[in-house]
Amino acid sequence: MSNLIKNPQIDCFLARYTKPATRTNQLNVIKMFVNFAFQKSVDELIDFSVISDVLILKFIEFKSNAVKFSSLNAYIQVLKNFAKFLYRRKVISIDTYELITDIKKIKGRRPPAGRRLKYREVKTVKNNYVKSHKNIDKRDLAIFALGTCTGIRRGEISRIDVTDIDNSKLYICGKGSAYRIVYLNDFAKEALKDWLEASEITRGALFRQMDRHGSVFSERLGVYGVSYAIKRIIKNLDMKYFTSHDLRRTFATTLLDNNADKFAVQRLMGHASVNTTAIYDRRGERINRQAINLLPY
Repeated sequence: MSNLIKNPQIDCFLARYTKPATRTNQLNVIKMFVNFAFQKSVDELIDFSVISDVLILKFIEFKSNAVKFSSLNAYIQVLKNFAKFLYRRKVISIDTYELITDIKKIKGRRPPAGRRLKYREVKTVKNNYVKSHKNIDKRDLAIFALGTCTGIRRGEISRIDVTDIDNSKLYICGKGSAYRIVYLNDFAKEALKDWLEASEITRGALFRQMDRHGSVFSERLGVYGVSYAIKRIIKNLDMKYFTSHDLRRTFATTLLDNNADKFAVQRLMGHASVNTTAIYDRRGERINRQAINLLPY
């Protein structure tokens, strides 16, 4: 069992999910729904037999002014999953379940999330941090270099071991434990080399936790540690805000901007579909205007 809450129905539902992050996400949605629909907490006993498509739609309408389309659709999916669980345990009828599963995703357009770093911003980080003799700066620069030069996710950065590095290649364990190879340019190779020499790490986790004095611990740096490393760079250089995922957007957009094969970019990003890669394209209207200029008439 999940041991997250006392409600047996919700606890049993959450136990179906093996990943803690997935359980937490599912629970957070159910918490919001229960509070809205029943004015109760998830630790109380709740009569879920009265759940309905109308109640779910009212909840989605209530949340629509506060969250984006993608989040609303994620809420809908979680509640559909929960309704399926309730139906299989004969808490709700087949008619109620079918009405809930008929709820459609919300369609809409919103400005793309995040941003692409400008070339001068990448150079600013590189030029300032290569001069530093601090171990933590060498680590943070290596993280930044991998983000901008390979486009790997922060979770993938966290999971890298020293043995995953093979000269100019890096073996990455991606989503669903799928492995892929990414390639290192000079910036990434030099940053990794400087970090390994400074830290004297020869095996195990590549990126480790550190104290403020620069001492390197044995514990692996987690995903939040990767994000914090980026925040340190922003603060130290007084830069416009960006996230670790923006480095991934920067990588994809820069390659596409320089006419890289879109399927090669897809593979390097670890995407199952080139349509997902397109979401990371931050070239905007400029590339559309350039396309018009290619017309021969």
